Amino acid sequence: MKILIIGGGGNIGQQIISNINLKEHYVFSINKKKVFKSKKIKYLRLDYYKNHNKVKKLADKYQFDIVVNLICFNKSQVLRDYRLYKKYLSKYLFISSTSVYKRSKYLINEESKMEKTENKYIKGKLEAEKFLINKTVGFPYVILRVCQIYGRNNIPSLFKKRTFTILKDIYLNKRIYLPKGYSNKWKIIFVNDLAKIIIQIIDNKNKKLINNYFNIVPDKSLSWRKIYKIYCLQLGKKIKKKYFSLNKIKNLDKNIYEHLNLDTLKSANFSNKKIFQIIKKTKFSNFERDIKYIIKKNKNKILATSYDQKLLKILSKSLV
Repeated sequence: MKILIIGGGGNIGQQIISNINLKEHYVFSINKKKVFKSKKIKYLRLDYYKNHNKVKKLADKYQFDIVVNLICFNKSQVLRDYRLYKKYLSKYLFISSTSVYKRSKYLINEESKMEKTENKYIKGKLEAEKFLINKTVGFPYVILRVCQIYGRNNIPSLFKKRTFTILKDIYLNKRIYLPKGYSNKWKIIFVNDLAKIIIQIIDNKNKKLINNYFNIVPDKSLSWRKIYKIYCLQLGKKIKKKYFSLNKIKNLDKNIYEHLNLDTLKSANFSNKKIFQIIKKTKFSNFERDIKYIIKKNKNKILATSYDQKLLKILSKSLV
């Protein structure tokens, strides 16, 4: 089969490519920046959303069987893909997020209530999903609602894109910041596990996958206290717990508040039963073992990183 991976130069894309059976598939990868050399894979360096004519020529020339779009975030982008590939595809994989669900104290399955928000990221994913489900005809979409991902260059924290600041602060100042009154748990999937699930979905011929949506999450959940404890032990420090108020953060920084309230502090009690009724159950990686190695490998980078002074100032003002 001819497979197009859009965003193939990213962490997920690289793992898909490194695990895929190149004897059975002819793989194309569109990357904005990274270009790799391989006789078995056709790498295309271009900005996917700014080169419509080039992409259309590729689509018409190769008539891809499978498209995996790892960088699709809204309705207009998924509409573009629908128009480009609807004549040829056997599967179109749209990567959504478990953030689309409302907060709930109960087990969250694929039919649970959706979030209502003006948050750009979540609203975009929801509108893209609704377009695929309600507006496409004969288009073989598969929607994957994926939880937070970790990998060799991706260490999870409560604060988006600020993990190295948090880890450096743990190491140098022997403290962690935790939300007051929240004891929710979180699901985090290893990037290689996610890639293997995506490859199974690509290869699986079960028609129940088509025009369907699935939670892609591991079995186990972890509390943020447990996650941060693992980080502290790896950095070899005894630390003090400092608690911040979410309401205080709301008054100081809307973006940080939205990320906490709509994502990392939500319930992560997601069910993965539906997808594993169709494909083989994955043996999930051990987060504690993996993250110790990842932190050790990145320790020098963590210590060399520039502090996000704005975040630390907000946290210090939000203490209770």
